[in-house]
Amino acid sequence: MLFRSEAVAPLCNFLRLGKAAERNYKGPGSYYTHDENFRFADRRNRMTYAAGALGAIGGTNGGTNAFQTLLFLADGRDRIPSGYVNVADKYPVTCAAVEALGKLRNPEAIDTILRLMQNGNNYVKWSCVQALGDIGDAHAADPLGKLLLAPFAPDYWGGDYRRDTCKSLARIGAASVEPLIRALKCNTVDVRLEVVSALSKIGDKRAMKPLCELLLNDKESRVRAFAASTLGELKDQSAVTPLIGALKDSDSRVRGDAARALDSLGWKP
Repeated sequence: MLFRSEAVAPLCNFLRLGKAAERNYKGPGSYYTHDENFRFADRRNRMTYAAGALGAIGGTNGGTNAFQTLLFLADGRDRIPSGYVNVADKYPVTCAAVEALGKLRNPEAIDTILRLMQNGNNYVKWSCVQALGDIGDAHAADPLGKLLLAPFAPDYWGGDYRRDTCKSLARIGAASVEPLIRALKCNTVDVRLEVVSALSKIGDKRAMKPLCELLLNDKESRVRAFAASTLGELKDQSAVTPLIGALKDSDSRVRGDAARALDSLGWKP
């Protein structure tokens, strides 16, 4: 059985050879002699697992060779080989490489991951936002915040990546506060709820005023109620007056959460 560090070189060699074969692929009959579609998919599965293994090894065991190999694998400039029409089968390897780069936590991967995040496929974007959260570098905060406000269309492969975008922003920390505040303007209720959750986890007082405005003005009662409970958790006395105003809210849940928040702040009627 190979030690982890001894497995790096064989994995890297396999992935580089696989990527080179992918780039040389010219369509049916180019280099496979039989059962071409199956063998193409089988190689892609093995590349996906190999990329995941490099990410699992991680840290210093992975070294420069692993990092450069994963960058090479994630490079999306020629992601779809000429003549191969089943585009969906291309994405698992790209995503596995991106997720592995996140596990290596090397900030030098950020530019490559941000470029891939512009890809139209939600599955790729989901992997990118996960990786950026794993790396945790402040330079990713603004692009992730913009992603929350960009046009969104659900698809089969990636679902709604915006929830994980909020979680990644929370992991990045203080640099995410302003992008998250701007994202409170998102017209999707579930996204606004996730943004409030992220701001709560960061706990930065810059969020106080926007959360107070959300408490008093958001059209969705779930958001107002969550803003009320979050203001109680932030323990800032500047929330007392807006919370008192929320005691007159038309929704009983908002009134209840506002009362509990005021109690946690030590307010007495």
